[in-house]
Amino acid sequence: MNAMDRRLEDSRIPAGEAERQAFAETIGRDGATLLSALFDPAAPPFLRQVPATEILRQVWVQNYQWSDGAIGWRSSENIPPPARYISSPYDSQAHYSKKRGSTWIGYKVHLTESCESHLPLLITHVETTPAPVSDDAMTARIHAELERKELLPAEHIVDTGYVDAKLLVESQQKYHLELVGPTRKNYHWQAKLKTGFDASYFLIDWKQSQARCPEGHLSSSWTPAIDNRKNEVIKIKFSRHRLSSLSEFEALHPVSSASAEDCHHPTTRTIPRLAGETRAGKDQGI
Repeated sequence: MNAMDRRLEDSRIPAGEAERQAFAETIGRDGATLLSALFDPAAPPFLRQVPATEILRQVWVQNYQWSDGAIGWRSSENIPPPARYISSPYDSQAHYSKKRGSTWIGYKVHLTESCESHLPLLITHVETTPAPVSDDAMTARIHAELERKELLPAEHIVDTGYVDAKLLVESQQKYHLELVGPTRKNYHWQAKLKTGFDASYFLIDWKQSQARCPEGHLSSSWTPAIDNRKNEVIKIKFSRHRLSSLSEFEALHPVSSASAEDCHHPTTRTIPRLAGETRAGKDQGI
C-alpha cells in the first residue's frame, strides 16, 4: 500500500506504541479545549446547537476521560459497546461489527430470495440494519414483512445466525412456515470436553414430558424454568444408576469413572417445538 492509498488520518498516526499514546492524548487535550470554548456561557448559543458539536462531544467522551485532573485515553475495555460507539463522525449510525473473519464499519443488509427451481429467482425482501444487530433479531421482523406483502414461503432456508429454538417454534405457530437452517454448535461441557453425553444422545418425548438417556432410562423429573438469560427452559433430571455398557459411547464420548455413576448430570434444555419422541438436537434447536 503506497501513501496515496492510505487515509489521511492514518498517515499522521505514529507507528510506535508510546508515540501513538502521546499523539492520542494530544488530540484529547485539543478536543477538550475546543469543547470548553464551545460550551462556555459566553460563547454564542447556536454553536452548541450545531449537530457536529454534539457528535464531537460524544466522540470525545467515548474515547477520553478525566482522571486526577489529567486527560486519559480510554482503554478498549472502557469504551461503549459497538451498538453505541460512534465509529465515524461522518455517519453516527455506522457502527463496527465482526462476523467470522470479516470486520467492517457500516451496516448489514439481509436479503430474502425465492429459490424455486422452476421459477425465476427474485429478491422478495430487503432489510437494512446497523452492523451490530444480530441476525436472529431480524428473523421475526423479516417474517412479518413477508406476511404483510403476502410473500411468506412454506419453507424459509436460512443461515445459522437466524435460527434458535424460540424462532423455530414461533415461525410455525405464528406464520405457519418451516424455518430451516443449521443450529449452533453444542457449547455445553459434555460436547466440548467429551467426558459425558451431550444433548444429541437423549430422546425427548415432549407430549409425555419425559426424556430417555442413552441406556434407555426415563427421566425422573421435568421442570419448566427461566434461566439467567430470561429464556424459557426445561430442567430434566435422571435418577442415579450405573451404566451397564459404555463401549459404544466411550468410543465417541469417554466417560470418566467418577461420572459413570450417572447417566448424566441434571441439565437444562430449552423448550423445543415438536411433539412426539425425537432425538434432541438439530430439530429442536438445543
